[in-house]
Amino acid sequence: MAIIIKKWSLKMTRRSEMQKKKIQLIVTGALVFFTVGGIFVNGKYGHIAPKVETSEKKEPLKHSEKKKSAKKDSDSQKIKETTTTEKEGTSLDDKKTASKTESSAIANPIPEVSPETQVARDPSQESKKQEETSSESTPEEPQKSDSTKPVKPAPTPAPEVVEKPTVNLSIRGTTANSSAYLRTSQKVEIEEGESVMSVLTRFCKTNGIQIEVTFGGSYVAGINNLYEKDKGPESGWLYAVNGLFPGYGANSYPLKNGDQIEWKYTENLGQDVGAPQG
Repeated sequence: MAIIIKKWSLKMTRRSEMQKKKIQLIVTGALVFFTVGGIFVNGKYGHIAPKVETSEKKEPLKHSEKKKSAKKDSDSQKIKETTTTEKEGTSLDDKKTASKTESSAIANPIPEVSPETQVARDPSQESKKQEETSSESTPEEPQKSDSTKPVKPAPTPAPEVVEKPTVNLSIRGTTANSSAYLRTSQKVEIEEGESVMSVLTRFCKTNGIQIEVTFGGSYVAGINNLYEKDKGPESGWLYAVNGLFPGYGANSYPLKNGDQIEWKYTENLGQDVGAPQG
């Protein structure tokens, strides 16, 4: 009896284990079915909803593109009309009204208009915008101060030409000696304060004229080999400055610019030449 009970209990335990296994297999199969089915459903039908959304979005985009193309055509038609009116010589009032309409269209642009139509409408406005953006993007260069500029040197003034003082000198001999005027009046440069005697001696040496000076350089004994007392006991050389006979040594008379010097040979103590000694 005990053996039969044991066998029966073993069968029951085996049946229960088999049932548990069947239940586990059913549960795992169901889980696998639902997971695989969900993945399949999501993969097959999951893209339907975004397709509907994109199609709905595309419709206003197409509508906006149609508006853009229509706006392009209208803008190009306006530009053609304005150019034809300018060529045909429209009046100033028509030109002003056309410019006002263009400026109002530029001042109130439709946000849907593309940049190409804006450029076609007014190229100057687009170029100004590009310049503004370029100026904002590029940093401003620091202004150079005027101190860095090369300073031109001031022109050097031409040296002043200082003219030396001059006098007029003449040497007059005697008619008997066939040399009434040994030298007519000639301009001679002098140093400031130079004496009559130094000017005469320098002039004679420069021009190859014989001269002899005595009494320590204060008296002229002979010029061009014509000496005192060659024409009598009262003959000799006298000098006058600006028509006046000083009556003292020629080395003591200082000259100034523009003086007239005359050396004259007299045969009777100056009476023949107008000297006061005569």
